[in-house]
Amino acid sequence: MAREPLGALERVDPREYWEREDTGFTQWLAEEQNIALLGDALHLDLSVESVERNIGEFRADIICRNAEDNSLVVVENQLETANHDHLGKLFTYAAGLEGVKTLVWIVKELREDHRAALDWLNRITHDDYTFFGVEVELWRIARSPLAPRFNVVVQPNDWTRQVQEAATAARGDLTDGQALQVAYWTSFGKYLRSIGSNVKPPKPYPTNWVGYGGLGRSGAGIVLVLNRGNATVKFQIDRYRHPTWFSQLQQQSNAIDQELGFSLQWIDSTKQYAKAQQRIEVDATDMAQWPNLHKWMAESVIKLRRVLRPRVLALDPTAPADEEDIEA
Repeated sequence: MAREPLGALERVDPREYWEREDTGFTQWLAEEQNIALLGDALHLDLSVESVERNIGEFRADIICRNAEDNSLVVVENQLETANHDHLGKLFTYAAGLEGVKTLVWIVKELREDHRAALDWLNRITHDDYTFFGVEVELWRIARSPLAPRFNVVVQPNDWTRQVQEAATAARGDLTDGQALQVAYWTSFGKYLRSIGSNVKPPKPYPTNWVGYGGLGRSGAGIVLVLNRGNATVKFQIDRYRHPTWFSQLQQQSNAIDQELGFSLQWIDSTKQYAKAQQRIEVDATDMAQWPNLHKWMAESVIKLRRVLRPRVLALDPTAPADEEDIEA
């Protein structure tokens, strides 16, 4: 039986597809499905906050929100070989934009001296800032459509950080409760990977909650909370930024509950976040219960994303706020 011949991969200069960085590549990258490609390469859950944002005398190409810790991510694009000018801009953005923890430099080709500079920055800044150097590539086979690829050349040294965190734990800096939290989120991350979920595992920090994006717009997210006597899965809305979104969704609560297959408790308040949640009673200290708890949490997050994402994307940001929706 004759086999079809295999094609040869051909690398294409990004400038052949994107003639300009600002109106071409940056606008393309800011689209939801494309920023998700970058997020997958970096293992970050990214949503775009703004494009071509003024910071001092410069304009940052793309500002994203990292759903994992709600921090800001600056993306600087350069469809040519890396140069000192763009590296300097990264420092300007880090200094001039509050809440930035991650800086991503996308280039056609990263020079060795700039690669060494980013590696050095990742070594000396520890968890305060993280730097990524990414080469954007375009590939095709014969006359096939072009396929983008983000090749991560520089990233934080996770192995070093894991060693440092282990040393911290060995020094006894973590309480018993914090050690349990790290163990649980580590185990939950392994479970998510084992089922092939597109939900990115949380970093196992000593905290009782983790946040996820995936709802398509900043200001709306999913949060998992683990306490000693119960566990909660909820989505929440930032009332300061979006005072009408919660009420718009609550009006659809019956349809949402029906699609989810379980009922949410809708909690409106005068605090910054309004939320809808489901909670179960569980002994989080009993590791024998973790497999069932992992399954419940994972299924809940996946369902919430599937049901809420199209509704969040359809929310009207211009709808007038009811009196009770505005912080007093």
